[in-house]
Amino acid sequence: MASEQLEIGRQLADLPPAVRRTVENKLADLSGTKSLTDLIAAAVLDEELAPIVERAKRRDEQGRLAFDELWPKIQRHIRNVIRVWIRCKASEYVEAAESLAMEAIWVDLPEYSRDQGFFLTWVRAYAKNQALWHKCRPLGADPGSGDGPPAVGFFELPPSACYSELLDMIQDRAPCEAVSFLLNKYLDWKPVAIALTYGDQPLPGVVAAIQAEMVARDPILARVKGKLAKLQGKVMLNPKKTLRDCLTPEDALVESITRWSGEVKRSLGNQVISQAKEFFKMACRLRVGDHEKLSFIWNRFLREPTGRLCSLAKMLLLDLLDLFSNGYLGMNDLPGPEISNCTQPLRTSMAKAPRKRLEDCSNSDLCADIVSWRDRVQGILLGPAHDRHLVAYSYLCGCLPGVAGPAKGGV
Repeated sequence: MASEQLEIGRQLADLPPAVRRTVENKLADLSGTKSLTDLIAAAVLDEELAPIVERAKRRDEQGRLAFDELWPKIQRHIRNVIRVWIRCKASEYVEAAESLAMEAIWVDLPEYSRDQGFFLTWVRAYAKNQALWHKCRPLGADPGSGDGPPAVGFFELPPSACYSELLDMIQDRAPCEAVSFLLNKYLDWKPVAIALTYGDQPLPGVVAAIQAEMVARDPILARVKGKLAKLQGKVMLNPKKTLRDCLTPEDALVESITRWSGEVKRSLGNQVISQAKEFFKMACRLRVGDHEKLSFIWNRFLREPTGRLCSLAKMLLLDLLDLFSNGYLGMNDLPGPEISNCTQPLRTSMAKAPRKRLEDCSNSDLCADIVSWRDRVQGILLGPAHDRHLVAYSYLCGCLPGVAGPAKGGV
């Protein structure tokens, strides 16, 4: 025991003051000199990453550049965690989960504090979650098509910020409408059951019950800031008001709950589809290479593995865009003319070099380049200017939270 204490003292003496303080605060949790060595290595890395992390929290161009500097330092650790926990070990699944982890880390980075522990521990949790949540079937395949293992119960969850954005849209409605929608469409309560259970209860208590049930069903919502704070603030303006008090004399409660819920559903669907069109157009208008934009929309919106696009490298970019448009029909509520309208800026740009092929855009490993191109566009679209984009992006990618079932994005 004395020799172990001497060894601990020797190792601590050689450390920089900041690292030593961190290690000393965690000494009580150690089980031996081997764990001390691991702790010191983690503390040294955390001290190196800390200033970069702080710069990366800024939502401006300098913050994005800092994140670009940070990512290569943690990418290997992220990928190792994903490889351990993901059910499908093929490289395209690891790549997809890694990219989703990167998005989630970027979006939630301002919430991180060193009081929460080592930064690497924090990001590894994101990597593990994305690996566990990832689809266990070929990306873009129909769950019932037989193209891979059954996907029942598995779907890709978007970042918690996506839930925040969606809940904000719902809470913009009148309290009786928002409450009816959340119970009926989000939590699958029947209108009759809502009327019997909550019809005569004060709305502040109803909102608290909804919030508790939402978090129990979707634990990721525990990380959503505020959750239903806006709605709770509205109902507290008249804390004794009930759903029944919202009726006019000629209304019936069950029919009103059905109508309120349906009105919010239609409005929400229209908002999401409208935002999706704008996001789609924005992706096709970016001032980056046509091959980069094509790689992004193909890989993310069609949900097909990188290898599929690699196998089509000899095709013209314009032909690949046609193939994308035809394949994307039926995957959401955007009809053919809307898809054509969204992709028109990309088509116009490609027409300036009509004989260009995908293979002409790479000088080395095409598959690796496609991943790099895709992630660059993704980083631009979901980087500093991500606000109000995540719901649209999740809808277009087919992984929006299931408000009325998973089909066509879940709205």
